[in-house]
Amino acid sequence: MSHLELIRILDSPGRAPAGLAWDGRNLWLNDYQDGSLYRLDADSGKSLNSLLCAGVISGLTWDGKSLWQTRLDESWLQRMNPVSLDIDQTISVEPFERLSDAAWDGHRLRVISQSTGQLLALNPDDGQIEDSLVIPQAATAVTFHEESIWLAYPHQMEFRSETGGFEWLGEEQHFYLLQLDPTGGAELARYELDFLPMGLTWKEQSLWLSQPAAALLHEFIIA
Repeated sequence: MSHLELIRILDSPGRAPAGLAWDGRNLWLNDYQDGSLYRLDADSGKSLNSLLCAGVISGLTWDGKSLWQTRLDESWLQRMNPVSLDIDQTISVEPFERLSDAAWDGHRLRVISQSTGQLLALNPDDGQIEDSLVIPQAATAVTFHEESIWLAYPHQMEFRSETGGFEWLGEEQHFYLLQLDPTGGAELARYELDFLPMGLTWKEQSLWLSQPAAALLHEFIIA
């Protein structure tokens, strides 16, 4: 049976690392506490440059040409030029809220709506929601790799509209990484984690996870 094997831990340049993205040469990182988007050296984790962003930045993904960034306190995501870091497109997904992360599946954007427990499939050209998958509420991070969706979430939490936050259901608290079939959402594999990641990205055959509670970046392989 396969398992996650930790191969490296790096310090994050910020204190609350969240969304991660790999563009083929650079590792990108959102930090929701200092509001910065970092371009990192993937060997050392050191910041090569950074950009201060408005709002509570959360998710991040790379579509082959551009970065897409979500904000946890807004119902939209934005496309950014990776060279100039200018925003050149904004997509609204109202009334879906708490957009914790996004992933590019080769054709569409997959966006987590935490409060509704849905993974939205968006057409990047017109912003239309073409499909959705039911996922656990409070899911924090998503990425796409080799025809599978990879999703991190706490088991088991529920959104409370009256408080605008999540509460644990039951006494036990667990964190999982799921491998899902993108067509119907069937579970293909499950890995228990020691922490709740706020960002996921594949860099070739290694999987990077951000850990905001300890300001760390973890690199794993599936062994």
